[in-house]
Amino acid sequence: MANRRLFVFNISLLCFTALVTAAPSVAQDPTATPTAQAIGTSTPPTPSPSIGIPTATPTAQAISTSTPPSPSPSIGMPTATPTAQAISTSTPPSPSPSIGMPTATATAAVPPPAISGGANADSTAVSGEAAPNQTPGNNCISIVLCDPAGCGGPQDQVIGTGDVSAQGFFTVVVTPPLVAGTRIYVRDTCTQQSGDPLLISLGTVVPAASPGVVAVLALVLATVAVWAIRRRRA
Repeated sequence: MANRRLFVFNISLLCFTALVTAAPSVAQDPTATPTAQAIGTSTPPTPSPSIGIPTATPTAQAISTSTPPSPSPSIGMPTATPTAQAISTSTPPSPSPSIGMPTATATAAVPPPAISGGANADSTAVSGEAAPNQTPGNNCISIVLCDPAGCGGPQDQVIGTGDVSAQGFFTVVVTPPLVAGTRIYVRDTCTQQSGDPLLISLGTVVPAASPGVVAVLALVLATVAVWAIRRRRA
């Protein structure tokens, strides 16, 4: 009787062990998707089934993914928006015209006076050209007789004065009449200019400043004199 009970107990124990061992396989759903294990987490070994100890099913541990908090905007502090800097293009100021300062106008140079007629022996009037003058009776023109030592010195003698017309012409009466071999020049007292001296000859006006012309004239006169003497002797 005791052996029979022992035999029944052993059979019951074997059946119970078989049921306990087969319980995880029967209870497991064949369509269940295996749970992914957490990265870096080790799966504990499955304990061997013990009699009377229920099998603990390991549960997947949740993966902790911590998201860094986004910086909250400061309350009460305005957001600075970068503004484009303007490129400074400075234009140099144009010079302003001077107020009250008259503009200088270039004036044409006034030509010096010049004798063009009457500069010969025994002449009592000398004519020529000078700067125009519209004032009647201006008495701008003077005819000057040079000193024998040279023209432009203190010994020069004024032998006649007269006016210059609005067109720039003059005619001046001289006293005494002009003598051959002397030199004269015209002076414009209104423009403070003087003309070139002229040598008075026999009906010919010769510039006094031309020594070559004087030499030629002397040679011609000498030739004429020699020819005249030979003719008389003949």
